[in-house]
Amino acid sequence: MCHPSESTQWYDEWFDTMFKGFNSDFTRVEMFRENKKIKLKNDIYSWYDDSKFFNEVNKNSNSARKIYFSGGEPTLVENMYDMLEKIIDSGMAKDIELEYNINLTNIPRRAIDVWHNFKQVTLGGSIDAVGEYNNYIRHPSKWNKIEENIKWLDQNTNPNINFFCTATWQILNATQILDLIKWQIENKFVKFNRMANSVFFSFHTLSAPTYLNVKALPKELKQHVQDEFSKFDEEYLKPWINTLPEDFQFANTNYKADWNGRQPWDNNKHHLYEKIKNRLDTMMEFMWADDFSEHFPEFVKVTRTQDEYRNQSFDELYPAISTYVKREGI
Repeated sequence: MCHPSESTQWYDEWFDTMFKGFNSDFTRVEMFRENKKIKLKNDIYSWYDDSKFFNEVNKNSNSARKIYFSGGEPTLVENMYDMLEKIIDSGMAKDIELEYNINLTNIPRRAIDVWHNFKQVTLGGSIDAVGEYNNYIRHPSKWNKIEENIKWLDQNTNPNINFFCTATWQILNATQILDLIKWQIENKFVKFNRMANSVFFSFHTLSAPTYLNVKALPKELKQHVQDEFSKFDEEYLKPWINTLPEDFQFANTNYKADWNGRQPWDNNKHHLYEKIKNRLDTMMEFMWADDFSEHFPEFVKVTRTQDEYRNQSFDELYPAISTYVKREGI
C-alpha cells in the first residue's frame, strides 16, 4: 500500500496516528512538525521542486526514449510542465514516450495539450473500488472527480494517449473489486484499460502490511468473500456473457493501440468469460493459500484509528466484517 514515500498527503496522518518516520529504499526518513506542518528531516523526495534536476533531464533528453513519472499526482508539479515544454521546443517529443503512475484525481486540460505532442503517453491509474468505497480506501480522493476524468479521457484524447487502472486487492476491497468490474462492463469504455494485462481489470495482491492482506481474514470472512465471488459469477457474469451475440466485439476492438493490438477476448465471448473467471479463481486461490488471521486484530485496531482521524465509518460500509468483529469482541 501507499505511504508517505508516495504522497505528501500522507504526512499528517502518518505522523499523528502511526509513526514519526518511515523506511524507503533502505533509507530511514524522519518526520517532524514545524509551524503546524509535517516535514521530513532528511528529505529525499524534494527533487520535484529542484530546477537543477529537471535541467539535467532536459540536457539529456536527446537520447531519451521514455520518461516515467510516479505519483501521487505528477500533474501538480509545475517543473514537469517546464521540462516537457522544453522537450517539445527541441523537436524531440515525437520520439519520446511518457508513462505515469497517477491517481486520476487531477487531469488538467493543460496536461492533455502537452501530452498530445509526444509519441505515446500511458497513464496507469490506481483505483481500488468505485464510489464511497474508493473514497474510503484512497482517502481523501473523490470518486466523482475520478470517474469524470476517466470518462473525459476516454472520449476526448488523441490516439497517442492510453490509460488503464490497476487495483490493489486487499481486505478493504475484497468483494468491492467485483463492483469495479461491473462498472467497467456497464460503461463500455473505448480506450480505458486497453493496455491492461487482463480484460476489464488488472490487480496486484497486497502483501504488506500483513494486516491488510486478504489472507489475514478469519476463515468465516474468507468464506463470505468466496460466496460473493460465486454469486458474482452466477448472477452477473454468466448472465451478461449470455446476452452477448456469438459475433460480438468490444467497442474498443477497432481502437488500434499499436503497443497492445487485438486481444483474443475482443470478439470471442467464451474466451472472454474464461479470462475473467480464471482471474477471479486465481484471487480465491491466493486468499485461501495461507492463514494470516493472527494479524486481523491489528487490522481492526488500525482501521478504528484511521476512522477517528478521517471522520469515516468502517461499520457503515462493511457490515459483514463489522458484525463479525462485534460478535467476536475484537
